[in-house]
Amino acid sequence: MKNQRYILKNNEPQPCEDLVEWAMWMGESNRQIARDEIGDVRVSTAFIGIAPGEADGVPALFETMVFPSNSVQRYTTYQQALAGHAQIVRALSIM
Repeated sequence: MKNQRYILKNNEPQPCEDLVEWAMWMGESNRQIARDEIGDVRVSTAFIGIAPGEADGVPALFETMVFPSNSVQRYTTYQQALAGHAQIVRALSIM
């Protein structure tokens, strides 16, 4: 991966080579995309700004975490992250 830092503009990840700009954006921006609670379980989806991995050569910059199990699902696009979050919430709601 050439660039591992990203910021989000209009729900689209943009490479950010300037470390100071990236750090300021990460500190000042609301990176949470969705959050739900189902009983004692919390589902949170956010833009993470650093690519821990790729899917077909595309950085996976969005992640959904389920607490307290700490399970993680990563996505490459904002739309996939929203859909994945909704799918997890639906699955937990019928349990």
